[in-house]
Amino acid sequence: MHTDDIQQLKLFLRKSHLFELEATTTVTEETDASNTITFQDGLWHFRDNFFGTDPYGGHEIIHYDNKPVWIMTYYGQIHDTDLPTQDIHNFLFEALATSPENAPFRGAFTYQNGKFEYRNEIQGDISNFSGRESIWQNGKEIYWFTYAGGLVN
Repeated sequence: MHTDDIQQLKLFLRKSHLFELEATTTVTEETDASNTITFQDGLWHFRDNFFGTDPYGGHEIIHYDNKPVWIMTYYGQIHDTDLPTQDIHNFLFEALATSPENAPFRGAFTYQNGKFEYRNEIQGDISNFSGRESIWQNGKEIYWFTYAGGLVN
């Protein structure tokens, strides 16, 4: 991909993650017991297919003009807490909205609000990356999520 194409991919990826948090996406229950979230903007198409709720895993794929250009696989879970899952997910969605422009595949490196702290360790860039994010409460990790991905042709 050319530099301009990479910039467009980053913008679309960030937009798709923000839209994923809103009601403007399509969510489909698949026959294989997975769920799929989709979002489209012009020739760009985002698809997040995942299994489970806690633990859970899946993959995101971005197509441009019906050709796959980017993929990310992931796996994560909540642990060691009695907090409602929705409280943790709400904070996670809030943290994901802080994604840096140069690495829009997850949230900022750190983010804190109230009793929760989000941490994101990223290696690489949008073309080839891996990382681990976590949510902490009072110095104790209560959620982790690993991911890896990059460009495909």
